[in-house]
Amino acid sequence: MFLRSVVLFAVLVLTAQASGCPGDFDDNRQVDFADFLALAGAYGSQQGEAGYDAVMDLDTNGSIDMADFLAFAKLFGQLCVAELTRLTNNETIELHPTWSPPDGGKIAFLSGFEDPELWVMYADGGESLRLATSIAVDSELYTTLAWSPDGEHIAFSSVRDGNSEIYRVGANGDGLTRLTNNDAEDIYPSWSPDGARIAFSSNQDGNFEIYVTRPEGSDLTRLTNSTVQDLFPVWSPDSKKIAYTSIGVDSNQSKFAVISVVDVVSATVTQLTADSEGSVLPAWSPDGTRITFWSRRDNARTNYGDMYVMNADGSEVTRLTYQDIWDDLWVDAAWSPDGTQVVYSAEGDGPLHVMNADGTDVKRLTNRENAEYFPAWSPDGGKVAFLSSPETTFDIYVVEVPSE
Repeated sequence: MFLRSVVLFAVLVLTAQASGCPGDFDDNRQVDFADFLALAGAYGSQQGEAGYDAVMDLDTNGSIDMADFLAFAKLFGQLCVAELTRLTNNETIELHPTWSPPDGGKIAFLSGFEDPELWVMYADGGESLRLATSIAVDSELYTTLAWSPDGEHIAFSSVRDGNSEIYRVGANGDGLTRLTNNDAEDIYPSWSPDGARIAFSSNQDGNFEIYVTRPEGSDLTRLTNSTVQDLFPVWSPDSKKIAYTSIGVDSNQSKFAVISVVDVVSATVTQLTADSEGSVLPAWSPDGTRITFWSRRDNARTNYGDMYVMNADGSEVTRLTYQDIWDDLWVDAAWSPDGTQVVYSAEGDGPLHVMNADGTDVKRLTNRENAEYFPAWSPDGGKVAFLSSPETTFDIYVVEVPSE
């Protein structure tokens, strides 16, 4: 009966799609006992039989033999993750890899620590072009690079004129244009999906508020008017609303962070999370119905939190991770273009993970112990770009997302 079960299982596996990882014959991305049963069922067979015997021929000698069992033993228990492609290898720090729309043919990024520069390179790691210098980053080395929806321009903040202003430059390096002009700090640009406006944070009226402007710098409009710091604007997919993080101090002199949404036409603000929950970094789902964010609402430790998802009106909050992750600005998450998955930095300072948008089927995407940050999904959903620190610097890597 046991042998019969083994053979039946092997037949099922051998008729499935071939795995992209050695030893993972059932495509569950774990080399486990089920894979051992599959290998046992194929023992002694030749390549070509049942269509996929070649996958189990780990030593590629033409048959499934004892050498394959020994090779499998070395893989047993390992996570099956995709190979990484290193795109940069410089003796400096790279930051914020951002894919170009609509096809993902290029990646914009920052290079340098003391005086960051804006670069763009082909997504296969080919030719790179420096677009601008003196990029403005905050104390957490955080900024935003905002591609226009047609992939022709990039908006960014720069301190080249003495304080942080919003600029636009062509993806080919032409047409550097200053969009704001004041003595305040203008930071965190975000280009609307319809291409009509650029949102950003500015403290030109005393504290940081959310503003919008046309891509050529005209029609400047303030959308929020609060006593706290309104930061990190993120457009809804329909370009009608902007989610953002507000950071302030309450009457007890305790810091708080909340997520709100402002309507672009009416400037009506709706607060989505409570002051006591420490919520930051909203990210819209591609269909605009949900928002992921980081919060410490269920964690007793002040600066630790997890990832959550809620409806776009703030209802039905669901906790997605239970990993006690530091909620500073290095921790980030990104929706897949089809809205079915979320990739995120796990354990605060460790590998990338990917999960279904409802928190199920969590899988490790990278298989190293390096710190990995700022994941960014390619427009076609097939790859994720991110930062990793193999030595003392940060470089940009790309990993293919295994298809299910």
